[in-house]
Amino acid sequence: MGAGTPLVDLLPNELGGEATQKHAFVGDDLSALDGSTAMVFGSLQNVLGSDGSDMTIGAASNSRASIIAIRVTGKSAQEVGDAMIAGRTLNATTTKDELDLGGKHVVKVTTTIAPLPFYIYGTGDVSFTIAAADETIVAEALSKLP
Repeated sequence: MGAGTPLVDLLPNELGGEATQKHAFVGDDLSALDGSTAMVFGSLQNVLGSDGSDMTIGAASNSRASIIAIRVTGKSAQEVGDAMIAGRTLNATTTKDELDLGGKHVVKVTTTIAPLPFYIYGTGDVSFTIAAADETIVAEALSKLP
């Protein structure tokens, strides 16, 4: 998984027996995203102090889950994951739990402003965020990530 690996290539083609839809974005062109999603990435850029052109994003989703992979030039997966948590939990009551799912060590984040918990996992220079109502789907997704 080198820096040149397209992030969508790291994401699963199916989860829970259902195909995923995959998309790739660069942080300075988020026009294809809905407003609230674009705000999440804008907040992430602010927390990291990075230009949008430094951020690449891969996304995969279906009716059961969504997975976002993010790489930011000059930042580690840990820094990006921490910034994602900070940006998505601003002005919210938040709990964070560390656990092992799908063979990976993750942080489960539950907030008063998100409808579902989300899970942060990082490896190398890529941070993954997974959201799903069913934790078995989260474990499946994690098992398919590098």
